[in-house]
Amino acid sequence: MLRGTNRFIASGAVIVVAASIGIGVAASSAHAQNTSSGRTIVLYSAGGTETDVNVVGKPSLAPGDEAIEAQPVFNAAHRTQLLGHGYVIFTVLSADTANLHAVMSLKGGQIVLDGLKSIVGEAALVAVTGGTGIYQGAGGQARVQPAAGIRAAIITIKLTSLR
Repeated sequence: MLRGTNRFIASGAVIVVAASIGIGVAASSAHAQNTSSGRTIVLYSAGGTETDVNVVGKPSLAPGDEAIEAQPVFNAAHRTQLLGHGYVIFTVLSADTANLHAVMSLKGGQIVLDGLKSIVGEAALVAVTGGTGIYQGAGGQARVQPAAGIRAAIITIKLTSLR
């Protein structure tokens, strides 16, 4: 396990964007809203566990290393309302960039997120690349905004397509 990686993990606490909620109840359960262009779901992820995989063998995260997180995911408007869990894998690509792959496991299905993420704590836009259950065929974009707290983030998912 690597030590001293909180800078990287706190900036990417994320995404683990999935909601275990049915589309019919998403608006009330996940702080979601319908628009003419699709559905927006706003989640809050924080805490959970982290494991670092030191592939490269250096004392801090280096290109090729991975950070793996499992986090509870809450309704962003009601942060005590647990909606599911997010599972994220960050693969370090450079000193300031990582590849992010996240699965948000929510009631009714999962939402998959993929994209590049800055390691320095900036917001990231990533693609919604699929889903299962009520999110089958999901497409769109998610914004992962670091928030105050340990591995905390606000995740705004804009779904533009579902099957």
